[in-house]
Amino acid sequence: MKTSNAEPEEKKCSLYDMILIAESVKTPWNELTEEQQKLWTPFVINRFISSREEYAPLIACIDKYNLTPEQHYTYICSLIDPRRKHYFNYKAYKTEKASDDDKLLIWACSQEYEIGFREAKMYLEQMPTEVKEELKAKWEESYKYNKQ
Repeated sequence: MKTSNAEPEEKKCSLYDMILIAESVKTPWNELTEEQQKLWTPFVINRFISSREEYAPLIACIDKYNLTPEQHYTYICSLIDPRRKHYFNYKAYKTEKASDDDKLLIWACSQEYEIGFREAKMYLEQMPTEVKEELKAKWEESYKYNKQ
């Protein structure tokens, strides 16, 4: 059995750890390490905390003020209830790249019905496949011409 005299590596602090510190530990700002202080980004923290319905209006209010990270941290520590664990349901929304076929269909639908691209996407979600194929066939040449 191998034993090592080396000390275990210290785990790096993450954004989630910082939210946990503000939520339950509530360490004063001047006792945080420099790394932890740099991790505290008010914009990103606001995104996470405002995912909870009860905190969203308060976050919207403080978002108007240009608080320093220290002031922001202090406010968030006093805001979050330490008696219970919170699940901050933050989702990073990624936009999907449309394929050339999808772009053609969206463009064809917007031309056919004289609507915007957003509305065309909604139309296409409910449109039968046969109608999509007819639209694609009708507008394909025009789309290729306009694309050039």
